[in-house]
Amino acid sequence: MAPFLPTDCLSQIFRNLEKDQKSLYSCILVNRLWCATSIEFLWSRPFHFLYTCPISCPCDEFMRIERSSKLIQVYLSCLNEKEKLLLMENKVRLPSSVKQKPLFDYAGFIRYLDLDEFYTAVRDWIEFAHVVSKEDEICEAMESRKKSKKNKKLKLSTVVKFLTKSMKYHSKRKSMSDRDSVSSVSTGHSCTSSTSGSNPPPSPILPHPRERLITEYLCRLLMRRSTTLKQLSIDKTHLTRNEDSRCTTLPPLIDRFNNHRFIPDQYLSLPSYPGAINCLSHLSEFICTTRQSKTKLFDSLCEVSHHIHTIVVTMNYHSNGWCGTRSRREVMELEDEAKSLANLISSQRSLQIFELHHCEVGSSAIIQSLQTQSQSLKSICFDCVSFWGWDPLTPLSKCLLLQKLVFRSCHGLTCELLEPLTKTKFRDLSTFLMDNSSAPAHSLNMIIKISGHHIQTLNLGQFKPHPHSTIHVIKTVANYCPNLKTFSSYVDGDEIDHLVALFTLCVNLSSVTLTGPRNSEINVDDMFLQLARQDLSNLQEFNILGAWSFTSESLRQFLMCSKAPIRTLSIDNCFFTDDHLDVVVHCLQNTLKTLRLRLHIRNRLNEESVIRAKGFVDVLEIENFDNYRFTPSILTLE
Repeated sequence: MAPFLPTDCLSQIFRNLEKDQKSLYSCILVNRLWCATSIEFLWSRPFHFLYTCPISCPCDEFMRIERSSKLIQVYLSCLNEKEKLLLMENKVRLPSSVKQKPLFDYAGFIRYLDLDEFYTAVRDWIEFAHVVSKEDEICEAMESRKKSKKNKKLKLSTVVKFLTKSMKYHSKRKSMSDRDSVSSVSTGHSCTSSTSGSNPPPSPILPHPRERLITEYLCRLLMRRSTTLKQLSIDKTHLTRNEDSRCTTLPPLIDRFNNHRFIPDQYLSLPSYPGAINCLSHLSEFICTTRQSKTKLFDSLCEVSHHIHTIVVTMNYHSNGWCGTRSRREVMELEDEAKSLANLISSQRSLQIFELHHCEVGSSAIIQSLQTQSQSLKSICFDCVSFWGWDPLTPLSKCLLLQKLVFRSCHGLTCELLEPLTKTKFRDLSTFLMDNSSAPAHSLNMIIKISGHHIQTLNLGQFKPHPHSTIHVIKTVANYCPNLKTFSSYVDGDEIDHLVALFTLCVNLSSVTLTGPRNSEINVDDMFLQLARQDLSNLQEFNILGAWSFTSESLRQFLMCSKAPIRTLSIDNCFFTDDHLDVVVHCLQNTLKTLRLRLHIRNRLNEESVIRAKGFVDVLEIENFDNYRFTPSILTLE
């Protein structure tokens, strides 16, 4: 019956397999109808499929380059006859397969494009096809040198010296350009590392004229043929990969000098090529986590893309200064880039998700622009942002439809900065995270009181209340967050009693992570005994990451009487004995086959107890503070 399904039905089925390369490839082999319908989904993200491998990557560099070359040859075959002729006139060797017309319009199927992966594939084909050979580079350089010195005779020693230098340059360019160097952007100025004054600046490597020509024609092809590009990215942090594994043979994104690998300006100019208005007018996701200058890319996208609903961007790049300092010119460039990003944000009609990674200069313009999207923004995330010197986050208080607000590894979250949020009621706020960040207890207390009713995921961060502070945020959470499901917080000795109230009032809790002081132990026997009288039938994950002490008997009563179906249990920095381990195995026997038990403890366990436990537990991780291990760090049942 499958061959007689309507095309619309087949398209819907194949759309659900869009990320499954293996299944899609099988579909094109069924019959002509299935092939014609599924081929566009198989070719919607070709470069991502090209560089995605299993966890144990079987590739070597030659295999990767060969695969890349075959893919680029397919797109070269999609060029028109005039473009192919011009390439050949410029001494680009095109294989016979490229001169034939392809069976499908493969370039028109692309929906997800990462410019860094695209650049890598082009470079691989150029190396594989020897488009720019060593001899060509030397001859062309010699020709150029002769023209510049028409009236001067070249000495033999000069020629030998130049040839030697050219040979070394080519060898370095071939073996290290993608691994230990950083590709420059051809903007007239080079970019260097700002991470450390001792690191040498990245070596600028300008593309060969033939490489520039090939790149330009392929970029024009994509903009001309791909009518609906959904996602455009330069993803240096693998946000688009999720659980996929990047091929291990790919050039590293950061070299041994901690310099980031850049891509030439031609790729960043993609939105300025003819056809970009049609291709990028329906762009919905823009992810740009590269550290090179992005001003031109933001400006050109601002003109053609107005329906982006997700923007993820990194706002810093390499500095020419030493010890992290920046010149006045560099500060002005960062300010211009921030203004360009602000214009891109303001030009959108319905921006829903915004993530900002780092931001040294221009924060005011970016935050103000978010106010223009107050009627659509649902998620805002700040990652590794230092808020020192920032204005209060008043524009965020206008985004009343926020469902997710995240501060990850941020600093400078003062009362003055967060004050506008403490006076705003976010009616739909379901996720509020201070992940690896610290904020004043007073500010968190006020935000939770006003907007806590719908919060389901809450992380209070790594804060420690002032010794004389009477504010207990966990108590506020217990009273104002009845729908809470996932909770994480720092817990000091005076907050233990409030945890009982939290478990009592927040009956939907399924995941709890509690950190605390690393030295002075906190006895929680009484808390475990009180929790044993409650029904914790929803608790599936429990992580104790502080210096807690408890007897095996109190642990037994907590696990047995509360009937908590725990599937993940982590214990860190606690005194955990063989008796404790036996209690866990005995009490959680109903969930043992799916239980993940992680122990990072002060004392050593008996090897016999560990062997007995691993016969029941699905995944067992045990590590002592002295790094002594009885067993491999992860033991999984076959």
